[in-house]
Amino acid sequence: MNSSTEKRCIIAVEKKRELKEQLRAGRRQIAQSLSDSDAPTTQEEYQRHYASYDSAPFAFTDIEMVFNEERAAVDWIFRYGNEALAEIEKTPLQQLINHSFGSIFPNMDAKWLRVYERTALFGETLEIVYYSPEIDTKLKIISFPTFKGHCGCMLFKQTDIQTVVEYAAP
Repeated sequence: MNSSTEKRCIIAVEKKRELKEQLRAGRRQIAQSLSDSDAPTTQEEYQRHYASYDSAPFAFTDIEMVFNEERAAVDWIFRYGNEALAEIEKTPLQQLINHSFGSIFPNMDAKWLRVYERTALFGETLEIVYYSPEIDTKLKIISFPTFKGHCGCMLFKQTDIQTVVEYAAP
């Protein structure tokens, strides 16, 4: 390798390190701002807040993200869920609420974490369609921001969704 190529490699490595540190600093700042969350503090408050979802024709949950020391999402806790959620997750509601996903499904796939983390930290509304090995089902999930550090999720079994395409008349 000539000296010009070596210099470019060194600059690229330094730039990558700098970008990673900026990302870590941004995560730390966002995660620290979550400490003053406006989320309900009791199960009864969650239940009152989300009462309109109790009989919704789709699964719904509010999840609170769990962060590690580096302020990266490592798990989430179910704070509210309706009966349709219990059906999709194949787990009684009382075993879901106030429990972390990882404690219920130890084979958790990190793909879910990244989506929910983006929603909780950056306020993005996202859709994920993916097979869930935890429950052996293909799901469509729409996540959206609710409280600081939380996101709401609407879950659908992909097989239950009918797609209707409207065609213009010739």
